[in-house]
Amino acid sequence: YNYKDGVLKENTDYTVNVVPGSGPRHLIFSQDGRYGYLINEIANKIMVFKYNEGRMSLVQAIHCVPRHFKGFNAAAAIHLTKSGEHLLISNRGHNSIALYRVNKENGKISLLYMVHTGKGPRDFNIIDDRYIVVASQENDCLELYTFNEEKEEIKPTGNTLDIIQPVCVAL
Repeated sequence: YNYKDGVLKENTDYTVNVVPGSGPRHLIFSQDGRYGYLINEIANKIMVFKYNEGRMSLVQAIHCVPRHFKGFNAAAAIHLTKSGEHLLISNRGHNSIALYRVNKENGKISLLYMVHTGKGPRDFNIIDDRYIVVASQENDCLELYTFNEEKEEIKPTGNTLDIIQPVCVAL
């Protein structure tokens, strides 16, 4: 879309198509704007795009749940750390936060590991690259995790706050 003088207009010159039924949910960009990261809710895939002069080209598509997982899953939130060195996503169904390392040269990501959360982690947010607050919608609570980016560690603190069906963590 183009935005000018308070008006938003569709830009029909360029669109990015994904496989029908993928369920594109949330797109974020690296701080330098060279790469876009799209989470697909239905296909449970993260798509990495290189962005250049108004065009996006796919450089990677990676599953965000283990291949052996056979239950229902809906990928939900996606965030980059301030440094841009790590990407995190939440999985509703697998009930996890996945931590990926970002290759800043080519934008591609590689899975480090997944941490299990409460049921239905609809959203989460990273606080000062030291804490992660997870909205576990089906457990009616917010959960607090510590995050050490240098050591690539996410650990549950055991601290929770009861909130009925939280769906967003905005700070």
